[in-house]
Amino acid sequence: MRREFCWTMPFLAMWVGLSLVPLAFASDDGFDPEIVDVDTVGAVIPLVTVESQNRLYLLFPVRGLRVFDVSDRENPVLVGKLPGHLPGSHEFRFRDMAVDKDVVYMAGRGTVEADGAYEPVSVLIYDLSDPANPERLGYVSGNGSRGIDVEGDRLFLTLFPRGLAVYEWDGESDPSLVALDPAPRAKGIMEDKDRLYVGGHHKFGVYDVKKQELALLGATAIGGPGRRIEVDHDTAYVSALWGGLRIVDVKDPSSPAEVSSFVSESGWCWDSCVRGHDLFLAYGRRPASFVILDVLHPEEPEIAAELALSPDTAALSLDVHGDHAWVSSRLALPRTGTGFRPARLHTLRLHGNGGEEG
Repeated sequence: MRREFCWTMPFLAMWVGLSLVPLAFASDDGFDPEIVDVDTVGAVIPLVTVESQNRLYLLFPVRGLRVFDVSDRENPVLVGKLPGHLPGSHEFRFRDMAVDKDVVYMAGRGTVEADGAYEPVSVLIYDLSDPANPERLGYVSGNGSRGIDVEGDRLFLTLFPRGLAVYEWDGESDPSLVALDPAPRAKGIMEDKDRLYVGGHHKFGVYDVKKQELALLGATAIGGPGRRIEVDHDTAYVSALWGGLRIVDVKDPSSPAEVSSFVSESGWCWDSCVRGHDLFLAYGRRPASFVILDVLHPEEPEIAAELALSPDTAALSLDVHGDHAWVSSRLALPRTGTGFRPARLHTLRLHGNGGEEG
């Protein structure tokens, strides 16, 4: 059974300079989110936000990577940058990112210098153990990639303009291609337990990647482009922009089935993060929202809490660790507006108790 949920925000946010005074509500036994810090970042369109080992990584399409120290959870401190124009390369346009300890894998399109010539690349791999002095470890040749996930020594890519690829990397030489399917036109990608979950244009597919090949097991239609994917046990949560959040049962990988959705009239669903039976969403376009869904019963998701960020921002990406969340948004100027649209990094404290921590 498929159900759709439409909601309107029962609150307003007051704008005072660069500070926000939000109104929020939460369930009696769930989280009560509170904004504790807002930073303006000198870049636009924060595509990916990832917390790893007390560092917060923000990826932007042109201006590259920003690295923050969040050992003091409520006071992010900028400690490093990786610009779009890198030494030994032409401009690289970033699209997605995966982080494994101090190593960052950035998908996109650009070139690197190799043997006196510029070679097209799809992925740049950097060691950021010292974020002030990033070191390039390797790259993946190709015409570009839209999405990336990393598990162990394997890299999983959605390629530009179409295709899926699996690479292996030993940490020393450049990654080597081990499997390719040139057909799919896909964006979001996530590997989980030898299954590859792929979101495309109104489609969602499950692949077997146990062997050195890509084998499509099953697919289903979804109501929007599959931009981001989170998988927990037998359920996939797909952020599908104007299609909202699509919830797909993947217990039988040969027959994935959408069981419910969460669609808001106030905007698009850009990103999600699942922890136990709590699902955190970056949602909205003027106004932007941080939404927590209780997905204990995926066929009937319930709003556990929601928080307005600002009436003139679009929340594009987020990550959650323990009792804190970080939501990145961009300033959404009117169509007639001109000029620079800086991103904002919102630090949230999550009061109360939600579902089990993943």
